[in-house]
Amino acid sequence: MRLPGWKMKNKLFVLFVALFALFLGWRTYIYLRYSESLVYNRVLKATPLGTSFDEVERLIREKEWRLVFSSRTHGFSDQRVRPPKTVGSMYLRTSVAQYYDPFLTDLTVYWGFDESGNLIDVWVWKTVDAL
Repeated sequence: MRLPGWKMKNKLFVLFVALFALFLGWRTYIYLRYSESLVYNRVLKATPLGTSFDEVERLIREKEWRLVFSSRTHGFSDQRVRPPKTVGSMYLRTSVAQYYDPFLTDLTVYWGFDESGNLIDVWVWKTVDAL
């Protein structure tokens, strides 16, 4: 026995779920394509200068970002300047996003720490692999 209007309710439910999924997908699409400076500002807000090495590691795990490299013995090579310079005495490197647009694009964040393990610099680097 079918209830009157059941088909219409199902159609509306499916439409709602599809629109919600589209909305979530669009938000993700927009987020991944933010500029380096916007991502930098958001990362710096979450991990202000002076944040400890361990606190940043905890944030990386919470956000489920892929930890690419971690060093407590040397800093990262800052390629924003020529020639590149070493930033800090320790660093963390994560890949926060990878997507095709249409080429493989990687959004990488570097955190540089002083010898005491306090954050001194953040670098957001977006790279595109066209080949």
